[in-house]
Order: sequence, then C-alpha cells, then structure tokens
Amino acid sequence: MGGIGKTTLAQFVYNDEKVKAHFVLKAWVCISDVFDVKRITKDIINSATLGNFDCNNLNEAQQKLQEVQHVHFVYSDLAERRDDIIRKCDGLPLAAKTLGGQLRKIVDKGKRQRILDSHIWSDK
Repeated sequence: MGGIGKTTLAQFVYNDEKVKAHFVLKAWVCISDVFDVKRITKDIINSATLGNFDCNNLNEAQQKLQEVQHVHFVYSDLAERRDDIIRKCDGLPLAAKTLGGQLRKIVDKGKRQRILDSHIWSDK
C-alpha cells in the first residue's frame, strides 16, 4: 500500500548515525511489486560498488555480493585514512594511482600501514 511512509522510514534508518557507525557497507535499492531476488542482489552490488555488475544466475550474484562485502572490511581502513593518503600524494595523480595500486594488492592492514608511515613520503 502506497503513501504510508515505508520509504520515509527506510531513509530515516539508512541515514541514522548509529546505523552508519554499525555498518561499513550500505546500499540503497528499490524493491518493486515483482520480488526478484537475483535482480535485487545485483542492484545491491551495483549500489554498493557504483558499478554495473551483471550475471546469469542467483548463485553468481550471491558470490559476487560476498566478495564485495569481504573486499570492503578488509579495506575499510583505507577509507578512514583517505585524507592522509591524499596529503601524502601532494595532489599528484600518478602518485595517487601508484600508491592505490600498491595498497590494493596488500590485504594485511599492518603492511599497508607501514607503507603509509614510510619516510619516503617526506622526500619531495
């Protein structure tokens, strides 16, 4: 039934600071009258990644969603250090691309931290 405030309530919960603090990964998708789990799963993936993922079956979509979730807690510390990383690159796009490429390959948070704390950033 339309007009009873379902979307308003969902937006209120989605934007609540306590919810934001509890969940690292959030996605906003619309659910139509036709409930299609594969489409909803694809929409969640695309909302979370700002991508254009497509698949042939539900199993493939659910595997991709698990991958997206895993890649996101693993790398959430980089999002927290974003401003620091930008400062270290001194506005140089090539430095940002190189650093991002290196950090993306390293799953161990401690190793990523050692790279970010390296003295090489003080050299001009």
